[in-house]
Amino acid sequence: MPTRSIHVLLIVLGLFALSGCTSQSAVENEIDVEIGTGAPMNPGVFAANNTVCTPANLPASESFRELVKALGVTAMRYPGGSTASFFDWETAHFIPEPEITRIWRRETNWVVQNLTEPVSRMPVGTLSPMNFANFTLATGMTAQWVPNVTTRADKVVGMFEHLKQNGVDVKYVEMDNEAYFWSNEFGIDAASGRRYADRVAEIAPQIRELYPDVQIGMVTREDDLFVAHHSKEKEKTGDARFEHWNEHVLADRMLEHFDAIILHHYVMQRSRLDPYDNDTDRAAAFLAFPQVTLERGAGLIHERYGDIPMWITEYNVIAYHTPRAGNSPSDQWMNATKYSAWSALYQASYWLTGLSRPDAIGILNHHSINNIDIGWGLGINISTEEVDLTSSGQLFAHLAHLAKAHDTMHPLHFENGPELGIAIEDIETVPALYGAAMQSEAKQTLVIMNRGSQNLTVEIDAESKTADVTTYRAEQQVEKSVRVQINHPERAFWEQGPMTPERNTLKAGFMQDDLNVDLPAWSLTIIEIDR
Repeated sequence: MPTRSIHVLLIVLGLFALSGCTSQSAVENEIDVEIGTGAPMNPGVFAANNTVCTPANLPASESFRELVKALGVTAMRYPGGSTASFFDWETAHFIPEPEITRIWRRETNWVVQNLTEPVSRMPVGTLSPMNFANFTLATGMTAQWVPNVTTRADKVVGMFEHLKQNGVDVKYVEMDNEAYFWSNEFGIDAASGRRYADRVAEIAPQIRELYPDVQIGMVTREDDLFVAHHSKEKEKTGDARFEHWNEHVLADRMLEHFDAIILHHYVMQRSRLDPYDNDTDRAAAFLAFPQVTLERGAGLIHERYGDIPMWITEYNVIAYHTPRAGNSPSDQWMNATKYSAWSALYQASYWLTGLSRPDAIGILNHHSINNIDIGWGLGINISTEEVDLTSSGQLFAHLAHLAKAHDTMHPLHFENGPELGIAIEDIETVPALYGAAMQSEAKQTLVIMNRGSQNLTVEIDAESKTADVTTYRAEQQVEKSVRVQINHPERAFWEQGPMTPERNTLKAGFMQDDLNVDLPAWSLTIIEIDR
């Protein structure tokens, strides 16, 4: 699809810090924003991870089904993340506790502590793959199958034979979850990754024989892909399984057995913002970190392994989880964003990157839907009519449903735009603006995040000379969650969330072809234009 340029006038209105403001003279800087080459809309951008194999039996819950439909979730994992390595699909129970604790000690094992025994009391097959397949069919989602390659490798192919016999199409398969942690199964020596890779090499061809078009993901360590190597040295020192994992799983002999690299993106950890000594720079880095580090990883993967896409099967702000929280000034700033509009815009950085980089990102699984108390959740199903919705869930739903209404997604290129004036890891130049476009025959939508402290005005040449503009501000004070109606008679699901976005319709003046759209500091703006 040919590219199209939009002429933009950026007017710097002022510099505002979280702790105060510093006036600056207005500076005009005319730049071009180019809509890049499009790709078919990727539903995988708005996927989610949620532990579904629990006594709550969420896939059978009508209220949970209504929640995921209202959010616009497009795909979900079975049986989940860490649960996958200890789940027996034939019984739909977890494997016996002694087998689990041989690999994952009990005192740190939430699966054993919370799930193993209560799930064992459920009737055999209640949490079966077929019941999950029916759940995804009923909700319009795609299943991401995560077979147990760690402790039930001999049963993996049988699960896919079972699905095939029952007419279930299989599109995505993840070869387990974080298998590099299970050293008591694969070994703590340098050959740990080799043993895991050997199992994948045996299983993958049998799955492809059943499903020739299946896409298979390989469990890979993040290592230095997202953050500079020095920040991972402590974890890797003296641990041969970590040091050599990727060289085995991504070896040339393995390339025919997988289509994507599975990674988890939990980079916003304790001390991550310590390089920044003021709140203005912390805010900018916080909003830009997902995009910058994802694109850093994409570049290194391309350089080292070629054109292999990433599946980010889990992402979020890990430092909100209390055991990982720090106490430095920057950690305190970051922890204060829990439940806030700041966190919602942080999550949006993932979605914009996914919409902009279809060549690099195939799947983005938000982790997770229901974990509101940890600060990660999108919403809680209350009934088939009501949901407790967070700011992150509000913005997820807004953008996910917009994506469903468009056919293609495009990067936005901002030439000569303002920079944030900070470095992130070893990336020295970070632009203030980042965004993506979505297009259909009837509509064109631009989504632009202003990650800096300067208010900007964008001048757009709109075909229809009108645009509906919705702006979310990170600094807005919000409730942890609010109760909303799934089918409100007058308001869309997302309109009822904790954030109150600014909404207006812009029209070009007489004899004018352009629209002036304000982009406030630390904001996300959605510009919808009829074509």
